[in-house]
Amino acid sequence: MKLCALLLTAAFCQCAGNVLLEVSPCPRLFVYERTSSYNDRWFGIITLLNDATLNGIWLRVSFDRPIIQLGNWFGEVVKKSTTEYVIKNPNFNLKAHTPKIVRIFVKYNVNAPPPQVVGFKLNARTVCPEEVVSTTPSTTTEHLFTNSEDQVTPDLGSRNNVMSTDDSTTELNFNEQPLFISHLKPHSNPTSTCGTISTQPSNAQPQIAYKGQFPWHVALYYTKDVTIAYLCGASLISPDHIVTVAHCVVKGSTQTAVNPDRLVAYMGKYFLKHWTQEGTQTRYISKISPHPNYKSETNANDIALLRLTNSVEFTDIIRPVCLWTEEVGTNVGSVVGWGFDEIGRIEEKLMYVQMAIQGEDTCNVSVANYSVKFNNDLTYCASFLEDTLECVGDSGGGMVFRTDDGIWQLRGIVTVSVVLQHQLKCGPQQYAVFTDVSKYHSWIKETLAIL
Repeated sequence: MKLCALLLTAAFCQCAGNVLLEVSPCPRLFVYERTSSYNDRWFGIITLLNDATLNGIWLRVSFDRPIIQLGNWFGEVVKKSTTEYVIKNPNFNLKAHTPKIVRIFVKYNVNAPPPQVVGFKLNARTVCPEEVVSTTPSTTTEHLFTNSEDQVTPDLGSRNNVMSTDDSTTELNFNEQPLFISHLKPHSNPTSTCGTISTQPSNAQPQIAYKGQFPWHVALYYTKDVTIAYLCGASLISPDHIVTVAHCVVKGSTQTAVNPDRLVAYMGKYFLKHWTQEGTQTRYISKISPHPNYKSETNANDIALLRLTNSVEFTDIIRPVCLWTEEVGTNVGSVVGWGFDEIGRIEEKLMYVQMAIQGEDTCNVSVANYSVKFNNDLTYCASFLEDTLECVGDSGGGMVFRTDDGIWQLRGIVTVSVVLQHQLKCGPQQYAVFTDVSKYHSWIKETLAIL
């Protein structure tokens, strides 16, 4: 076993090839990854984001100490000094308010403290450091750009000045999944207890959720090339797993799951279209397990479990929900999601609405082809309590109930929303269909054990 050397001059430790770096100077635009494959380099993710369109990109990155090599998959690397480098791509047009992900790696002398980013400029304008906190995901299969390696003199005084002789870059695992570091401190009393929330603010608004009101709600995104789009809602049920509907994570009308590398889960997200949110934790998906008996043509068994690449850290705005274990004495629950307005646009703030579970007879009369398309034993329908222009109910979003003890339980997940039924208003005459999660306890337990 290798021992960790405590360095009082730098806020990091190196043990068995893993390097833990200090907090990013601009967490909204830059995060460190942690990799166990190499002991002489670290990986990071820079998000290019600007209020106006930029024709051509010149990204000047500064480090606190000399580095051996800077690599990326976006543009040519130009060395300005041993601590300052420019990544340039004159042909790339960065559209206003549209993030572009740039993954980098920094190779350094293993006998010196790892160099750390102190800031960067985008087209001559300083954009880092800053004080806003968030994280942004990335995958990449693009061409690798690096500068030639520099010989850097270590600065550890009496320590042995032994240089690494490994100068290869061709065998890097470019698709290695990163761990996104949360920059929000954990709750002062971290708990694994599910279904708990922080104190409700005095100025809470009906239908508009406040941050932390539904800390288990997850925004699931689909990525392709340089684009990223909101896909569905989901619910956090453990530090490593989320549950959603199968139709969000399978290919078309098949039972085959999409490539998990395409999916990114955002925990703690409040503004759907903002990438600058404090406390958000981002994870890739490592495994997808749709229910083996899912049928797209009938929405039968429309449920799937997803494993995150790395465990999330519970905070005031990120906590799991409990699965259904007991009756709560009411048929009225809260449905969470970003929802749609009266013309079908997705809302920006996280919303919730009260809905009432209806009996089978009401569902058969009120929902087209309910008895034909849905398995009545494994689904239920629910109606809105009052007229509203906000049609909350994104596919995969949860319907939760609060017990007398104040614990929130997940009863269902949206499989057919009013929008999917081509209805753009919500009221007592509109119904949504839910997969009844309470009927899948055995399958969930068995799948979590092997997923």
